[in-house]
Amino acid sequence: MARDGKIKTDRLTLRPLEEADAPSIRDLIDDFEVVRWLASVPHPYELADAKQFIAKQRTGSEQVWAIIHCTELLGVVGCEKDFGYWLGRAHWGQGYGTEAARAVLEHHFFCAHAQPLTSAHHVDNARSASILRNLGFSYRGSPRMRTNAALNLEYESRAMLLTPEQWHGLNPWVIETERLTIDPLTSRDAKDLATITSRPDVARMTGSIRPDWTEADAAAWIEQGRWRGKSGMRMAIRLKDGTLIGKIGAGPVKDHDFGYLLAEEYWSKGYITEAARAFLSAYTARFDVHTLTASCFDDNPASARVLKKLGFVKTDVGMAQSKARLEPAAVSHYRLDMQEKAGA
Repeated sequence: MARDGKIKTDRLTLRPLEEADAPSIRDLIDDFEVVRWLASVPHPYELADAKQFIAKQRTGSEQVWAIIHCTELLGVVGCEKDFGYWLGRAHWGQGYGTEAARAVLEHHFFCAHAQPLTSAHHVDNARSASILRNLGFSYRGSPRMRTNAALNLEYESRAMLLTPEQWHGLNPWVIETERLTIDPLTSRDAKDLATITSRPDVARMTGSIRPDWTEADAAAWIEQGRWRGKSGMRMAIRLKDGTLIGKIGAGPVKDHDFGYLLAEEYWSKGYITEAARAFLSAYTARFDVHTLTASCFDDNPASARVLKKLGFVKTDVGMAQSKARLEPAAVSHYRLDMQEKAGA
């Protein structure tokens, strides 16, 4: 996450460009081996060019950052029309480009409404091609010709695209607790999830799961609530060794309906409370959500105790159908207000 316009990584600080950066930018980019891979940068590159570039970024809407190691400016990264970056030649081959690029992409795709990003590279720039592919970009369309301002000639360029779906598939959301890992359910979990929910005492406490679920049914259910970087998802609850012991999630978006289930052999061990506290804290912070709803059948007093322990307050009662029950059953509805909870 960016704070005060800055993004921190293990080795780097990415910060907005400053007027005082002009001499460093001029010195780094006024190198033919750097500028030859950049389509719109002139050569030689003058101090006036650097000042003009910085002024444009400081008054524009694009997100562009200086790449800083300790106090030294190494290059620039950003989403100015296309996603891209450059480093001074002395800083090549040390992983700085990948580290800075990944941090900016994490910042961009953290937003639930993030748009796809485009990029491009010179067909002969194998280094950039490899980095972009490793970050998740894929090729789109055929190579096209572009004009290089430094060389004053045309060159072949490959266009690339990175969608939120691609990014989140390669970079799943993970929440760690003392005993558990919470991460996205995938199709590989279908068999274990079907086994967990095949027990009537588990399935009957849910609304949408049947005890005769097949692995295919579980896979379809997982796909329906798959993590896509947006609110409304079903996440796995795992032991630290990777064993799937349940699921937790919230959705649909309109009411942020919170729910969970746990394999019978892990009941009464505090796992759900531990997972739910961590999930709710991370979920409400990430998606700026202030209220959630939840429901549980009245013959599930353990779940009601968990909800109350988490701060949910009963709002009303009613009847609800479960695919694992023959008849509708009494249900209580709850609401959690994070602001009220924080003020309590």
